[in-house]
Amino acid sequence: MILEMQKFQSEAEELDVPACLVKLQEEQLNFMQTVTAVMTNFMGGMTGDQLQQQIMFSRNTRTNHEVELGKLLGYEYHTPTPWPTPTATQVTPTSTPAPVTVTTSKDVDVFQGPGTDFPKIGVFLTGQQANVIRRSEDFNWVLVEIWDSPDHKGWVFYVDVTVSASMISVPVATALPAAPQ
Repeated sequence: MILEMQKFQSEAEELDVPACLVKLQEEQLNFMQTVTAVMTNFMGGMTGDQLQQQIMFSRNTRTNHEVELGKLLGYEYHTPTPWPTPTATQVTPTSTPAPVTVTTSKDVDVFQGPGTDFPKIGVFLTGQQANVIRRSEDFNWVLVEIWDSPDHKGWVFYVDVTVSASMISVPVATALPAAPQ
């Protein structure tokens, strides 16, 4: 996979682009280089803070590319506001079952309702954890509590997250938001 990415990057470097697209090409190549470097270092065994710093740098180069693309298309780019990562709280063991939680290994969009037709209301960032509140009847979407307040919740696509326990015990959402027109 890394060799394919390097080949694709080399081909992109050799492309002649109009002067108006040179900056966009430069930002795209920077992003491609950082992704290739992160993958190479990960496969080489790098872990911990160093790898996390490289991932954050890669995200920044992706943002730079998206900003430049937005300029060319005449749109103002708005960086998504990340949801705060909830702080861990001390839990006293009881006979009450532990909540079902989800984590993610990539940035995941959060929607107002169970589907991509609903407005996007935030981003569930890589490594975040959240409690599952409800699920869709078809198990495709889960309603998660993103912040510590019950008012801050949204829907994420089930295949984009890792679930801590069986979803069978999670109640089905009955009062769903109206589907967008």
